[in-house]
Amino acid sequence: YTFKKINKTERKVTFDELYLQEAFNEYLISVNTIESRLKAVEKRLEDISKDEEVKSKVERLICFCGIDTLSAISIVSEVGDFMRFGRAWDFSNYVGLTVGESSSGEKEKRLGITKSGNRYLRRLFMESAKSIKRSNPRGEKSKRMKQRQEGQNPLVIAYADKCRLRLRNKILRLEMRGKPANVASTTSSPTKTPDRTARSRVSAA
Repeated sequence: YTFKKINKTERKVTFDELYLQEAFNEYLISVNTIESRLKAVEKRLEDISKDEEVKSKVERLICFCGIDTLSAISIVSEVGDFMRFGRAWDFSNYVGLTVGESSSGEKEKRLGITKSGNRYLRRLFMESAKSIKRSNPRGEKSKRMKQRQEGQNPLVIAYADKCRLRLRNKILRLEMRGKPANVASTTSSPTKTPDRTARSRVSAA
């Protein structure tokens, strides 16, 4: 989107001074080169997502709001086997989104998130939470979301929809209590994994 916006608006800019126009043209060439490289990488990741080894995991993940194919393949690559996490807390700790604590004796003090886990995944889930916040408050799905969920297992879709509504409501409640938007989104990042029964059903889907 950013590159398209630059191309549509800034390509029309002209300068009277020749040296400024030449510098601007060089800038556009650099932008076009980066855009082409990004498209090539995205195409390659799309191809990887169709590999039998990761296809089923990617298809489940893209049912969730805020996680498209590129994010899903990144999550699968970083996490590997989700079943190795026995509790939601274990997964949150792996990502670094658990709350820190500084306690002494009977005094208990909660800190911010630990940030001690996988930094790349943490950023992905935080951005995902922001997408959830922007989703339709009435539960209506976008055309893109419907396309991602098309043909997927109804159990996975139902769980993903429930997750979106729960996290969106949580973000809004926190903001109404005066929490900054970034804090609310971080606190509500979708790192919660299902309990063992639900996770087994989803994995078997």
